[in-house]
Amino acid sequence: NGCPDAYYGGHGHRGGDVLWTPSGADCNSPRILYLHGGSWMYGSPLSYGYDSLASKLASLSGAVVLVTDYPLVPLGNFSTIMSNSLDALWWLVAHGPDAKACPSSVSVPLFVA
Repeated sequence: NGCPDAYYGGHGHRGGDVLWTPSGADCNSPRILYLHGGSWMYGSPLSYGYDSLASKLASLSGAVVLVTDYPLVPLGNFSTIMSNSLDALWWLVAHGPDAKACPSSVSVPLFVA
């Protein structure tokens, strides 16, 4: 859905979360939630090489990788960024590589970086 960006006057959206899926991934594949850097003030899933890193993580590990596009400071604060990150985590737990819901009986390794 994207996040408001203070650098655009709080209007519009920055983009959205990005999901990288390795070849052959299914509901049993491990998952990685990657929270990009930038001191919560700048950056996005597609900036500063995070897209290359996430793509390589997915390819080399066989894990589905989700990089969130959380709201940046000053629109985002600790509470909103953590809430956004937890929402992304729960979404990743429940969904597979094609963004469709996986059976709740599936239990997979999950990593947060």
